[in-house]
Amino acid sequence: MSRWKSSRIASTLEEVLSADEVNALGLEAGQSQRLRGVTPHRLLVCLLATLGSADTETLADLCRTFNFQNGAKTAYKAFDNRLARPGFPAFM
Repeated sequence: MSRWKSSRIASTLEEVLSADEVNALGLEAGQSQRLRGVTPHRLLVCLLATLGSADTETLADLCRTFNFQNGAKTAYKAFDNRLARPGFPAFM
C-alpha cells in the first residue's frame, strides 16, 4: 500500500471515529441518554481493542479493559447495563 493511500485511510478513520461523531451517533441510536463515564466513543474503542486483539471470554473482560483504558472504576453492572440498552445494536 502506498504511503499516500495509508495516510488517506488514517485520516478517514480519524474523521469517522472521532469522539464527537461517535458520541453523536450513540445519542441518536439511543445507546446513551447523556454522556457520563461510559460514553459511546469510549465503549466503541474498548470493544474494538478487546475483541480485535485479546482472548475475550466474558463481559467482565470487556469491563476490565474499559476500566484500564480509561482509568475508571466502572462497576460490572453499570457496564453491562450499557450493553443491554435497546439502542446498543443500532449503535454498533
